[in-house]
Amino acid sequence: MDCLDASPLSACNEVANAALPHSSLLQRIRVALSKISLYNQAAKEPESCPYSLIEQQILTLLMASQLHSLFRSSLARALDVWCASLDEAIQQLVLKGLIEAHATELPSRDMLVTLQPAGALVAHHLIQWPHALDSVLESLSPSTQEELYVDLLHTILQLQETKKIPISLMCITCRHFRSMQYPENPDRPHHCAFVEAPFGGRDLQINCPEHSDTDQPPPPSLL
Repeated sequence: MDCLDASPLSACNEVANAALPHSSLLQRIRVALSKISLYNQAAKEPESCPYSLIEQQILTLLMASQLHSLFRSSLARALDVWCASLDEAIQQLVLKGLIEAHATELPSRDMLVTLQPAGALVAHHLIQWPHALDSVLESLSPSTQEELYVDLLHTILQLQETKKIPISLMCITCRHFRSMQYPENPDRPHHCAFVEAPFGGRDLQINCPEHSDTDQPPPPSLL
């Protein structure tokens, strides 16, 4: 398979890569914890993981997508990996019966990768543990929840920059994001240029469908 660029492919690309609707703060905290725990599990106990880190990342990315399907080019962009490594992981997951990969008739010759029921079970197992923390998270004050979430976003950003985890479509790495544009409004100090509206730290997104990469460094502080 040829290496593909990450440019939009067609209208069906937008459907296959549609993100989940904007979720509650507790849901986004769980997603953040899942992303960090996935790396921690594979990095510290590789012998106990039946799947490589990139295989786990593919499964969880497919699980998080609305249709449980993603184009290969989108996986390559999210994982920021060489095509050969991605192709090998896809082949292994196909052989294990966890995903299906089908060629498309698109000019780019992109491939559509789809999660299978067995793969969904594995992905669910990989990301389910943070739900055990629900009672603890719910007991935190709103301000503490927000502080925890922002700290998790910074941790994810550091892991992304060292290519330890897949790229998340976070506000803090988006060209539409304006940090601390309204310092006089502590509840909604930030601005989103896409919707032209102010918002607060608890509304920062971790997987936003309107995300657009920026060349600017992320803000040092979000609170």
